[in-house]
Amino acid sequence: MMKILYGLMTVTALSIAAPTFADETLSERVGGLLQEQTAQQLQSDLSFSRFELITLTGELLIDDFALATRVDALDAGLNQVLRADTLRLEGDWLGPQQQNLVVDKLHAKGAQLTLAYFGEGRSNVHYLIDALQQSRGRYKTAEQFIWQVDEVVLTDVVVNLFDQGLPIVSAKIATLELPAVRSDESANDYIAKLLPPILDQIQQQIRAGDVEAVVDTPRLFRLLWREAIIEF
Repeated sequence: MMKILYGLMTVTALSIAAPTFADETLSERVGGLLQEQTAQQLQSDLSFSRFELITLTGELLIDDFALATRVDALDAGLNQVLRADTLRLEGDWLGPQQQNLVVDKLHAKGAQLTLAYFGEGRSNVHYLIDALQQSRGRYKTAEQFIWQVDEVVLTDVVVNLFDQGLPIVSAKIATLELPAVRSDESANDYIAKLLPPILDQIQQQIRAGDVEAVVDTPRLFRLLWREAIIEF
């Protein structure tokens, strides 16, 4: 999921030094460019009600954030990878012409994260990451951006996992910390690193009785085995 930030950071870094039109702010320009790049290069849709860059502190604030893919095999709800009431990014990533970009922290409040498989090694998140890798391939090696996100925290979050349109996991969690992510990871590597800590945290909270969750355990294990995320 966090690889969607590649588009954000590349567009932002290239746009910071660009002149803005008299009737638009830098935030409006970067937000509009990001929506265009998401549609053209990732074949996905990005929406928000507020997009504000705070250049002095290296922060980005987004309200009513939503990112949805365009996978024909999935309905609209399952195409929506991530939505959040508010999204906040902090880090040293706003300088012009930077090629090594670091987001220190991403914090999403009132979030919903959906991973929807529609075949072996095929999901909405695979779709996004594959599009990102193809997008990176358009740049010369010397010009490619290398980025990382060190800390990802989702609060008041609903996590959904689907396979072939069937719900496998749906859980509401107060706080979810995700592993760091880098630009050189493949879709399978990223998901293999992402899912275990999420499922482990859900299991711990179910045992503690402090989480709202529905889990289809047999289907979950079959999915994890099929995707080589666990071994029996």
